[in-house]
Amino acid sequence: MGCPNCEEFLNLRGSSDAVNDCCSQVFEGVITLVDPQISWVAKWQRLNGYVPGTYAVKVTGIVSGKIRYKVARFAADDFVIAARGYHPGR
Repeated sequence: MGCPNCEEFLNLRGSSDAVNDCCSQVFEGVITLVDPQISWVAKWQRLNGYVPGTYAVKVTGIVSGKIRYKVARFAADDFVIAARGYHPGR
């Protein structure tokens, strides 16, 4: 359970507490991606590197400082790697 796009840095699999910390039941709109690589919606929403699935358009909730730190740290590492010419296909 949880987001397959985030598993690498949030480690949600098998942890209902972590899923509850990162997910919200309050959202607006959905986008379903069948083939993100060729979908114009995926390109427009910058989701073309995501796995197929259904995504919320807008999520309302509060993310803990611990989770924000993990995301920021991963994004910073990913940015540095991409800046050096390696693009990890996400």
